[in-house]
Amino acid sequence: MHGVTSSRERDASEQFAAFVRAEGPRLLRFATLLTGSRTDAEDLVQTALTATYARWSHVADRDPGAYVRRAIVNARTSAWRRTRRATPRSGSTRGARSTTSSGRPRTTSPGPDAPGSEVGRRRVRADRGAR
Repeated sequence: MHGVTSSRERDASEQFAAFVRAEGPRLLRFATLLTGSRTDAEDLVQTALTATYARWSHVADRDPGAYVRRAIVNARTSAWRRTRRATPRSGSTRGARSTTSSGRPRTTSPGPDAPGSEVGRRRVRADRGAR
């Protein structure tokens, strides 16, 4: 039957909710230290908590805080790897499709003064010649 939950499932959900209320601020601070961005940290914590909830019956009796922190680090590492793969190896970042630490595409692109742009190269040449 859909919509019917057992008392064990209800207890597990309540236990998970209590864990999130108690540890949520600490986990968010941890993720913010990893990313340097509150928004990206919130995304990481949400991703980690979603994965933890799916495994809560295995995690609850151990150290759930450590499990979630490891999940946060793993999610951050995966996002960093995706970003590295999206960046061209030639050294130019122009036109590269970068992502935030949560894996979402960035909404900004390098400006005309970026080191790899023509304007940026002219400025570097002009600065070198001015010495």
